[in-house]
Amino acid sequence: MSLKSSIFVLAMFMTSACADFDALDGVASARAVSGPYPELVPADALIVAANDGSLTELTASQMAARIAALKRRAARLRARDI
Repeated sequence: MSLKSSIFVLAMFMTSACADFDALDGVASARAVSGPYPELVPADALIVAANDGSLTELTASQMAARIAALKRRAARLRARDI
């Protein structure tokens, strides 16, 4: 690729970053926009919480039901003609 074409491609990428996406404007609800930022915690605390044995039979069955529902939804979405 020549220097001119490299500069042209770089300029195209830079100008595309300034584009407006009307389809995305107003997608977030007012509650989401005005809500607090999520709390940042160290990854070590998340790993400890994940490994503390808090998974019970009830939560395992709930997760299995959620996974099945998401798989059904994915199948319906794949079947749609867009």
